[in-house]
This record gives sequence, C-alpha cells and structure tokens, in this order.
Amino acid sequence: MHASAGQVDAAMRLYHSMANAGTRPGLSTFSALLTMLANKRLLDLAAKVLLEMKAAGFPIEVTASDLLMIYITDGSTDLALRWLWFMGSAGIRTNNCIIRQLFV
Repeated sequence: MHASAGQVDAAMRLYHSMANAGTRPGLSTFSALLTMLANKRLLDLAAKVLLEMKAAGFPIEVTASDLLMIYITDGSTDLALRWLWFMGSAGIRTNNCIIRQLFV
C-alpha cells in the first residue's frame, strides 16, 4: 500500500516493523518495495534491501535485472551504470540483452 503510493518513509517503517515482529517479508513485499525505491532513484537503499532479500533466501537475479531496466527505460544512464556496477560487485549476473539496452 505505502510502496504503491510512493511513500518511502512509511513503506520502510512497515518493512522494518515486519522484521522486528518476526514476520518474514515475502517476495511481493520485496518486489513492491524495491520497485518503489528504484522509481524514487534511491539506489543505495535499494541495494541494501536487495541484499536483505538475498539473505532471506530469495533469488535476486531477476529482481536486480528488473531494477536495472527501470533505470534504463527512465533514461537514467548514470543510475543504470551505478546499479550495474553494484550488481557486478555483489556477484549478481544479468543477461547481455539488458546491458545492450544501455547503448540503444
């Protein structure tokens, strides 16, 4: 609800309160939160949440690539390159078709 409305602070409070209450966020929670963070251009916070998603046992390659596409389609080349660098440094792979979109 907060993520779909773009309410970063409220969404992050809810996310942290879930963890503090012992409720494990699901894939849809992570996806909504990460999409909101990418759309708000909060790359560092998105990277932190993505690594928390990985630590929770979820596969992250598709989600990381989806966020890369958000930056690419938004025309945010600098953010796309920074995200791609983060992905590489975290050992997250993407496919060449997505990378080529940076140069179209």
